[in-house]
This record gives sequence, structure tokens and C-alpha cells, in this order.
Amino acid sequence: MGGARHKKSPEENDSVPITEGLRPVGGAMYGGLAFIVSFIISTTYTFYHVDNYLQETDGFQSLAFTPLFDRYQEMFGWTYYNGLGIPITGPENTEINVLDQSMTGSSPIDSVFLAPFADVNQIVIVGIIAGTLFIAGGIVARRTAKPVPGVAGAVAGASTAIGYVSLLFVGAWLLRIEESEFGISVSFGPEIGFPLLIVGIFIAGFFGGLGGYVLND
Repeated sequence: MGGARHKKSPEENDSVPITEGLRPVGGAMYGGLAFIVSFIISTTYTFYHVDNYLQETDGFQSLAFTPLFDRYQEMFGWTYYNGLGIPITGPENTEINVLDQSMTGSSPIDSVFLAPFADVNQIVIVGIIAGTLFIAGGIVARRTAKPVPGVAGAVAGASTAIGYVSLLFVGAWLLRIEESEFGISVSFGPEIGFPLLIVGIFIAGFFGGLGGYVLND
């Protein structure tokens, strides 16, 4: 019948231009949400292991660990960035990796504060981030008025990098610790720069894009 709708063949669907998949608004929204959700889950996971460590060693009642909670709460968030391979940096070439229990250079943070983080697993943190971005990418690709199958769907999912990277930088700035040494103010926190940009784009683009490709029926 002349009024019947034409059903597109798989070949026609796959011919959708890649640029049709770009979703800057959806990518910003769900990419940002992916950061928030993955950060909350990751820090909750971190706190669980730290709390277990302190309970087992009676450290929770010890005054020695009080600063960990009232001054260095940012360290719980540092594990998120260390999980992505981003070091915690400070003046005089200081680098802190909470997950590896390593510290180089000069830091007012005593290495004893790294011990409670010993059981926090980097693979788990990366898995949380990857899984959240995968789902977010699929949602962005599916929430479109016009279907974007195949590679175009992957591009839609990869658009999550817009929101994810933006909040990744905001989070790195908020997680900095200001300390005073001999009257001089020094700052410690996730390294903000080109490596953070590349890591953010790669992980959001890859897993968000994969989600957009796989979950977009």
C-alpha cells in the first residue's frame, strides 16, 4: 500500500553519518551524572575498607587517626583520581599515591595516614567508573528522537566525555588540601593539567562509546 511506512534495512541504518551521533547536551548531562554517581560509589567503597581497617586495628578510637577525618577527608576522593592513574601532587615535586601507599618529596601529610587505604583496589575503582560510563553512554544513545545505530550510536555514547571531563576537573580542584609550612601556604591535590584531560576523554570516550554502541538497539 502507498501509505505503508518503509522499514529501513540494516544497511540503511548503518549508513547514518557519524556526526548524527553527536549529543553535546545529553553528553554533558549524563556524563556529569556518571562522574557524580561513580564518585559516590567509589568513595563509599573506599570508606568501607578504611573503616574496616580502623575497626580491626582499633584505630577508629585512636587520636592518631583523628586528622584523617577532620583535616584530610579529601584523601577519600584522591583514591578516585589515583585509580585513573592521576597522581596527587604538591610543591617540590611531591607526589602521593594513596592506592600504592607511596609518597615522594615533601608533604605535611604523614605516611601513616596511607595505611588505612591499603585494601582499596584500583581495579574495582576503574570498574565502577567504566561501568557507570558504559550505562550513561547507552542512555545518551537511546534517548534520541532519531535512531543513531552503529558507529553513530558509539559517538553519541562518547559524548559523555563532555560532562565527565568537565566535572573531573572541578572535582580535582575541590579536592585540594591547603596546608601551612613555616608560614608558607602549600597546596596538595590531584594533578590538574593535560594528563587529566587525556585520561578523562579516553575513559569516557571509550566506555561511553562502547555503551552507546552496545546498548543502542
